[in-house]
Amino acid sequence: MRKIALILSVLMLTGFAASFEVTVNTLKGEAGVDEPAEIELEIYNPEQTQTFKLSIFDYHRSQWYVYDDSIEVPSGQNESFNVNINPDESAIRGNYRTDFLVKSADGEEFRDSFSYRVDRD
Repeated sequence: MRKIALILSVLMLTGFAASFEVTVNTLKGEAGVDEPAEIELEIYNPEQTQTFKLSIFDYHRSQWYVYDDSIEVPSGQNESFNVNINPDESAIRGNYRTDFLVKSADGEEFRDSFSYRVDRD
């Protein structure tokens, strides 16, 4: 009985994984007023061609913002969202972490976060 419960638990957990992969590449991890931080979110799509949307969470307003562009990733290919963080002059120096969500056209989701530093003179 325990073996059956364990097998069912593993199958349920693997059923929640997205069929695509997302890799976070920090191209420039420090942001200033005139120099944005640059983050690349690389999507690998092993299945049929799909369209993906990016949303980023704004902690100050407690809501998700949908990135303006979507990308189409052919089967077996990689494509990327490039995110620039542009702090304004009132930004507070420190380390920040931002949650993001990549959603495929068929409704699968991948959630993670990336980090960057805001530096001021």
